Amino acid sequence: MRLDDLPGFELLPADLAKLQKSGITPALAARALLRRVDSVTGGNLVGRNGSGDYSGIIFPYAWPGEDRIRDCRLRRDKPDLEQKEDGTFREKAKYLSPPGRANMLYLIPGVDPAALTNETRPIILTEGEKKALSLDGLGQDYLAVGLGGVWNFQGVIGKAPGPAGDRRDVKGIISDIERITWRQRKVIIVFDRNVQENGSVAAARWTLTKALRKRHATVYWFEWPADTPADVNGVDDLIGLRGAAEVLRRRAAARMTERSQARTRSAPMIWSRWNTAWIRYIAPARNGCSTTRLCDR
Repeated sequence: MRLDDLPGFELLPADLAKLQKSGITPALAARALLRRVDSVTGGNLVGRNGSGDYSGIIFPYAWPGEDRIRDCRLRRDKPDLEQKEDGTFREKAKYLSPPGRANMLYLIPGVDPAALTNETRPIILTEGEKKALSLDGLGQDYLAVGLGGVWNFQGVIGKAPGPAGDRRDVKGIISDIERITWRQRKVIIVFDRNVQENGSVAAARWTLTKALRKRHATVYWFEWPADTPADVNGVDDLIGLRGAAEVLRRRAAARMTERSQARTRSAPMIWSRWNTAWIRYIAPARNGCSTTRLCDR
């Protein structure tokens, strides 16, 4: 599918208004090639033909420098509801991909291919396409990259013979990760607020951190503000609550202080104030303490 051959139609005014609340301007939505689809079109795109409602907004995946759509992911208007143990409900399968689709990184269409190899340009890695767009809306000094899910930096990368001679899937770090230069690049991982109590999400963040450090990236963690309202879970919601201008102002003024490993049980950490949130740096041991500006080039 080519970039100019996307299904669906232009976003509705109500769509644009909702996106604007998360810091996604109409111009950014247009650059990202977001489209509205009806239930039939949406279901066909993600390989569903059941009785569910598949109307919503599609997020096209396009690798920088390529003129084709790799795939589309659907954000449903009315996802299924799942009842929790306490009797309340939560949305389920809000985002859908075609069955069997390999995990891929989301980069906003139109990104300069040179950004992939420019290690001086920091990367913000987050969970979800909409959140990547919200973070991109804060400014152009970071390259926003989205994961379809917290574990989606991993996937099936090949086949290998099993003990009985049968062919089995080999899982590992997806190939898209290897297409980006990570050496000496600053990376901030911004996962949802539930990273604080969800063991799987926390494990995914740590596994991703180790994978990026193995590729010689300098990795930071976004830590959520203690006063974040209970109904705010994603960074897009936080941007909508606090405002993009305030987040930008705090980020520009942020400073970090490094602690030596002797002062902590784990790796030394750098803490940075950012709109009452914290960014924590996970780094190899160094002697003494130092101070540096966040993303100082």
